[in-house]
Amino acid sequence: NQEQQVSNQPYNLRDRQNINPPARYPSMMVAQQVTDEQAVSGEEAEHWKEAMKEEYEALINNGMWELTELPSANKTPLDNRWVFRKKLAADGLQFKMEECKPVATPGEKMITESKPAVGVPYREAIGSLIYLSVATRPDISYSVSFLSQFLEKPQDHHWQGVKRILRYLKGTMKHGLHFGGGQCTQLRVYSDADYAGDQTDRRSTSGFVALLGNCAVAWGSRKQKSVALSTTESEFVAACHSVKELVWLRNLWDELRGKDNKKLPVVLMDNQSAIKLIQNPEFHKRSKHIDVQYFFIREKFYDKLFSLEYVETSEQVADIFTK
Repeated sequence: NQEQQVSNQPYNLRDRQNINPPARYPSMMVAQQVTDEQAVSGEEAEHWKEAMKEEYEALINNGMWELTELPSANKTPLDNRWVFRKKLAADGLQFKMEECKPVATPGEKMITESKPAVGVPYREAIGSLIYLSVATRPDISYSVSFLSQFLEKPQDHHWQGVKRILRYLKGTMKHGLHFGGGQCTQLRVYSDADYAGDQTDRRSTSGFVALLGNCAVAWGSRKQKSVALSTTESEFVAACHSVKELVWLRNLWDELRGKDNKKLPVVLMDNQSAIKLIQNPEFHKRSKHIDVQYFFIREKFYDKLFSLEYVETSEQVADIFTK
């Protein structure tokens, strides 16, 4: 059959369109790290050069990546990496922001009404910023997510918000994601929510960040689709969004490392009531109205897909994705 024919083809990681079920494919090997000088001078030098050439061409051909120099101030050892997107941050030039004054934060409190923003590249700017926030700049995720709600009829204060993000990026163009060394193999997902933070419709915002060791590997900020009636409910809904991401991340991690990893992923929340609501199978008067779809998280908890831990609000890493 077709699946058997595909499975008999020479295995190529980049040809795969799906990571599930992982049993169809061989596990990825984890090899000892060597420097580029050691690889070039070793017995497998020609194979290594060929593999690096194929990898580089694959990255270039998909039109999503380009080489960029490492900022001179950052010198990292072998088992550490920095990830940057300098080009897109510099693209503020197309929005006439090349002479802008940098600011310390990507967002500030906005007024609720102003004149319509006419003749400004609002959609183009938001599109570029969304790509940047998803790729390497989690620090602008909340501001970009908020401003992306007004693509149809942006007002002047929304455009000012976009320009503030560009000013912030100009002052932080050398910032990047740091992937350090170490043997930590436990996924930690910080989940948080504000409560009725949107002044127009009183909906809450969910935020999460997934860490592997001390490295951020996934993050997100999104407005909740329904109005939460309590902080517990908003945190419960946010945790559901976080666990959805965790399901995908765990499948990917199991495939890369094999299922010998015995450390259960942990979801960290700063709301004790929401944690108890997830752990307790009984309904309560104040939680009956919560939509059934959010009880997905209970199912995954009892399937031992993850564990729950309380974290102090001052230590809640996902807080920047909610306000």
